[in-house]
Amino acid sequence: MQVRIAMFFILFGVAPSLAYQAVQDELRAAAADGDPLLVYALGVAPNFLGALSTSAILFCVIGGVAKGWSAQSQAFASAAIALAGLWGWEVLQIWVPKATFDLHDLAWTAPGVAGFLIAARLWFGRNFGGEGARV
Repeated sequence: MQVRIAMFFILFGVAPSLAYQAVQDELRAAAADGDPLLVYALGVAPNFLGALSTSAILFCVIGGVAKGWSAQSQAFASAAIALAGLWGWEVLQIWVPKATFDLHDLAWTAPGVAGFLIAARLWFGRNFGGEGARV
């Protein structure tokens, strides 16, 4: 099971974090004058990817700390913490100089967390829910 958790961490924690950096640092600037739909997608992609990776990383951390919890409880706790933290940061940007609050960023965080929950459910299958189910 440790290999499954490590693979999950790499695919849903590390890979989206790297994609986030690529979008933020390279792709957005390269496509700035392109198709408006592409510009929009690259504008909200960091929020989706950040939510996906933050939830997955928290899931792996919580799994090491909350050993008595079911995988489903660990996943919902990680999703709630990630969503609260990322939404909180977005709202704080209202008062942070040179930061930009954007409702679209706020909105695209939720599908990233939902994507994590779907990935965790599919990845861990029968070990995901129910009493005594552990990752």
